[in-house]
Amino acid sequence: MNNDYKSIHPFFTIITVVYNSNDYIRPTVTSIIEQSINNIEYIIIDGASTDGTVDFLQNLKDDTVSIVLVSEKDNGIYDAMNKGIDLARGDYIIFMNAGDCFTDRDTLSLIHEHITSTDYPDFIYGDAIEINTSGERYYRPARSENRKQIGMFTHHQSMLYKRGIIEQHKLHYDTSYKIAADYKFTCEFLNHTSTLHYISNPLSLFLQGGVSQRQWIQSMSEQIPIKREVLNMPAWKVYLVYAAQIAWHGIKEYLPWFYRAIRFRKNTHA
Repeated sequence: MNNDYKSIHPFFTIITVVYNSNDYIRPTVTSIIEQSINNIEYIIIDGASTDGTVDFLQNLKDDTVSIVLVSEKDNGIYDAMNKGIDLARGDYIIFMNAGDCFTDRDTLSLIHEHITSTDYPDFIYGDAIEINTSGERYYRPARSENRKQIGMFTHHQSMLYKRGIIEQHKLHYDTSYKIAADYKFTCEFLNHTSTLHYISNPLSLFLQGGVSQRQWIQSMSEQIPIKREVLNMPAWKVYLVYAAQIAWHGIKEYLPWFYRAIRFRKNTHA
């Protein structure tokens, strides 16, 4: 582990929260430390795992990535993410959970090129590749940021936030939410941004079957007050969107081939 991280100012801070995910954390860590760009700070917030995760993380060593490990009890995933935010020093923050990875070793280099050539936008987002339990990959293009009133327009792992905006407006994840705090955080952040940039490439590999996908009704229900309070949507529109989301999930559940044909496109990134 690199103990000299304070001497290097990182461009990117990657935050991973993990708890008892010894099998899943390994490809995530590999994906990050093998990035071709080296001005990276990697903050890992572990919830006092007992399955060997901590032993693996404590033995991490890398000469190019500044690794910061915190292992202690927390009050859930969003509390852990807030701890990561408070430690972050990079110009841009990205959240990469255990089991998720960058698309390839040049992903951050690609993002860096886009950022520096577009005058350092406040928010960057891109596409993602979803991987199901059988290992099949599906290319999921991001929707427009204007679709935030419907829900998350791409995966959280394919979004980058300028840390200065987070600090200026004292933004943190609302731990009163169990699933949709990332949606609220993103909506609040976007309320304070003036420049956004979309990258038409997959930025992350996302494992299907996460909590928000398994508990989709709770996820959509938690979004209702966020849309009312943060996005100032009228009640009739919020519930109209909610009804449309229920119908869309029904298509996903009972007509998966039709859902895949509409939502995904051919994966050219093997």
